[in-house]
Amino acid sequence: MEQIRITTEICIPNARRYVPLEQLAEYPFVKKPEEYIDGIITVDCGEQGNALDGCIEELWQCVLNALEQLCETDEAVLCCPDHPHEGRIQRLSGRRMALQMDGQPKLTADFAQLCGKLLDAAEDFFRSYPPSLAVVPFEAKEFFARIQRLRQCLINE
Repeated sequence: MEQIRITTEICIPNARRYVPLEQLAEYPFVKKPEEYIDGIITVDCGEQGNALDGCIEELWQCVLNALEQLCETDEAVLCCPDHPHEGRIQRLSGRRMALQMDGQPKLTADFAQLCGKLLDAAEDFFRSYPPSLAVVPFEAKEFFARIQRLRQCLINE
């Protein structure tokens, strides 16, 4: 089994540094309504790694959108509104998956394992991210239901 690690880091505006999502509570700050919170999603699989940065809540929504596309087709585009980043997720033969973001080297892994890790990390994000930081208010329970549907489609197929 491959060692896959997915991390979410949040940029603390006043400190100008990134901190893991789990440590966000240690850095209280107030966000202006028009501000978005920058962040990075990093996917590491052995020696391979990819990262996507931008408005963190939009990034996770883009990841979920791409995974939904994979329920219907063998390739999905990972693109987020309002910034130029684009990536691709592809189903490969032999229950493998390829992930490539922003011209970075292609990462390949077991399909079910990588999808599961992405969904786990998305669930952690929507469970941990303070609603007061959201650019657009969201209901975490809606994302949890969406994530559960994706688990059934992608992992339990």
